[in-house]
Amino acid sequence: MNWVLWDKTTWVLHHPDRYSDDSVSHAKLGKEAYIPEHNTFFVQFDGPASDCLWFGDLVEHRLLQKFSVDRLRQEGYQERWQSARQLGFTDGCACGRPGLLTSSDSWFVYAAERGDELSFEPESLYRGILMGTTLAMLALSNGSRMSELLQVSWNKERRVTRTETVLVLGDNGQPRLGEDGKPVTRQVKLHFQHLLPKGAKSEEERQLFPLSKEVVRLLGEVKQMLEETHGDIPIVAPARSNSKYAYLGPERYLFQWDASPNGEVGALNKQDAQTLLRFILHGLDLYTATGKPIRVTTHVLRHVMATHARHHRNVPPEAIAYFFLHHRLRELTGREPSLPEVSEYYTLMTEEQRFAIIRADLDEQEEIDHALLQAAPTARDLEHMNEELRIIFELWHALHPTALGYCGCPGLCPRGNDRALCLGCSYLVTDPERIGAARSWRVSYAKQAELLEAQGNAIDARQARIKVQLLDDVINVMRLQVQAEADGTYIPLHKVLPSPHRKPGGGA
Repeated sequence: MNWVLWDKTTWVLHHPDRYSDDSVSHAKLGKEAYIPEHNTFFVQFDGPASDCLWFGDLVEHRLLQKFSVDRLRQEGYQERWQSARQLGFTDGCACGRPGLLTSSDSWFVYAAERGDELSFEPESLYRGILMGTTLAMLALSNGSRMSELLQVSWNKERRVTRTETVLVLGDNGQPRLGEDGKPVTRQVKLHFQHLLPKGAKSEEERQLFPLSKEVVRLLGEVKQMLEETHGDIPIVAPARSNSKYAYLGPERYLFQWDASPNGEVGALNKQDAQTLLRFILHGLDLYTATGKPIRVTTHVLRHVMATHARHHRNVPPEAIAYFFLHHRLRELTGREPSLPEVSEYYTLMTEEQRFAIIRADLDEQEEIDHALLQAAPTARDLEHMNEELRIIFELWHALHPTALGYCGCPGLCPRGNDRALCLGCSYLVTDPERIGAARSWRVSYAKQAELLEAQGNAIDARQARIKVQLLDDVINVMRLQVQAEADGTYIPLHKVLPSPHRKPGGGA
């Protein structure tokens, strides 16, 4: 990805035709908006909007701003506002807190409207990304509602840590035994927040919300960012739009920015959190079974989390209800629960059993979290590719080429007849010499997606977009392979073994 670094002064002096003589003079002299403390850096992405991470289209259509009725008469302004609303950003993709997601300096909004460059202020955007990621991970790991997300605090009395003793399992899934023949154990820490759930109004009604290790790490980054800015996490009042406002007091809430000295303003409100969540998940096409678009809300994330926990991680419904959904039958139904309902929610497990279940689930969540983090293949990963090919060569006495590399599992293809370039297959060992083919296929699938979208075929268009993303991943791995080979840290096995696909001497 190619970027150009600018500051406001340099930008104006390189584009004098877009500014008045006074503005150019101020830039030259470092006056007004161009004094040193206001002369902020920003970046310009040099490439198509579709390659600018996941938010390039928002930058391209200038949706990273707060829209106002005062500017409706400007050409194209109303159309852009309508586009923002269709994406779920009611008043634009911006927060009410200045410097969070978008710059507090209005200069950037007007500069973007004077040209077609893909430019934005990265520090404010980074803060929004960090806050939005943390909100999303919280909602997807413990099922917090909006009011619960905005309560997360660094106050000591709100943080609960519990140490559990767990068995260490071997590769066979059974407890590992020590030299004395007894099972090996280890100590793990579980982290919780004490929050007011739906229907609760008093301190006595606070309940435990589990925090996964990835969430704890992200909250630590938010804490560090606030401390670097303010010296400490400011004590702020909850936003008035928080449904729990009447029952909460000022605290060191983590979801805040640019707090006032008296702490009256600074906490994020419901609209800010909703904007950050939708920005982080922008580009994910979610639809109902009937094809109706789904707008991301904490309610959606909450039930996605509960469904995944139940059907994919096999968490018992009683533990989901207790720790994630925080259901209490009397509050939900207004009546005394029947015996079967009590059995379903409470009597199946003791408190210790519930903690054991949530501990195991948090461990599994951590594995899932790590799988979501994109990382460059290490030297060990590359050698693993070589090992797979070596095994195949010894078995079949030949390498089995595919469109983008080699197959690490011929004769037992898990994809059946729908191989589609082997995209998404874990057995694909990429060959960087075929990066040209990968790029060609990417262009082809991108055009196919555009055609399907123009025809109103959203489902097939989404599948084509997925293939584009998978091809992007393949191309990135190929680039890293080339770099590792150039560094001398990796020699592709398919270059030293004979193959009917490769001519003698290494040429393709």
